[in-house]
Amino acid sequence: MWGGDTGEAITRLQEATRRFADTSTTEPLQPNWGHADAYAWLGIAHANDSRTREARAAFENALDVRPGYGWVQHVLMPKLATVE
Repeated sequence: MWGGDTGEAITRLQEATRRFADTSTTEPLQPNWGHADAYAWLGIAHANDSRTREARAAFENALDVRPGYGWVQHVLMPKLATVE
């Protein structure tokens, strides 16, 4: 969308999802929002790179983190289905 490097975006979004999944920290200022969004954007990056299997997995992870996430469930997943 903004002309960045898809590979770099995927790398950074994968790192973000790993950090969200790391529950070993008890720091009170650790954000507890954005985990599902990181998976959604990771799925978009994969889809833009024609990696539909990886995109679907990322979208499913987003729904695991936030069941019923409307953007993923009603917009991103159906759009991906039209590409497959």
